[in-house]
Amino acid sequence: MKKKLLLLLVAVLLGMGGTAKKQAAAPASFAHPWTGKRVAYIGDSVSDPNVKQTDGMKHYWDFLAEWLSTTPLVYATNGHTLKNGLSNVDRLHAERGDSVDVIVVFLGTNDFNAGMPLGELYVQEETEVERATGTPRHKEFALRRTPVLRDNTICGRINLIIHKIKTLYPEKQLVMLTPLHRGFAEFGERNVQPDESYSNSRGTFIGDVARAITEAGRIWSVPVIDLYALSGLSPTLPEYSKYFFNAERDCLHPNERGHERIARTILQQSLTLPAF
Repeated sequence: MKKKLLLLLVAVLLGMGGTAKKQAAAPASFAHPWTGKRVAYIGDSVSDPNVKQTDGMKHYWDFLAEWLSTTPLVYATNGHTLKNGLSNVDRLHAERGDSVDVIVVFLGTNDFNAGMPLGELYVQEETEVERATGTPRHKEFALRRTPVLRDNTICGRINLIIHKIKTLYPEKQLVMLTPLHRGFAEFGERNVQPDESYSNSRGTFIGDVARAITEAGRIWSVPVIDLYALSGLSPTLPEYSKYFFNAERDCLHPNERGHERIARTILQQSLTLPAF
């Protein structure tokens, strides 16, 4: 009799444990922080609604709008650089004012292709500074870092566009996207772009631009979604041509399948980025 009671008690306890485990595993209700928000996109041909493989082709921001009910505000033009992006930020501010929740910057690949020097994100020099750390206030020399805010280098342009957006929109979420990997593209005799295994005319590789944007994010406290590292798109491999416009002439521009992959990466990476 005692043995039966013991077995019954063990069964009850196991049942309770199983119930507790099921309750702990139940998913909590959670909405993406960008749901229903107004998202502005500052970009180049990859974001340009007029650059499409077929009529009705969806861009990455179309997919995000569909999945999250966002309102996309697209300020993107074929061929635009980070420098062009500055004027688009001004246009966004003039047309929309404060009526935007998230600003996404997806630029840099055209600065690379144009042969802009990479440059430095900041300069440092020895200068005098006042200190008081348990001693009377006094002056001493120390190294000081200052961001480069000039448009004659890629790093300077990255700093300029971040500085402008953070100044105009200090309460809004800014997100930088790194450029995608680059495949071969030929758009006529006067526009032939080698794949990413080659540097630009200044000896810079597209990966250097991605690293500069990532480092700038750390300096300016701006989240960076590193599509160069995370999108999974490798256009130099023939197997990935199905994600781009044309296997022979344009492995630079993602087709709808490529845009969906980009969108899914942004969707997951932006889960921790509030839009308020």
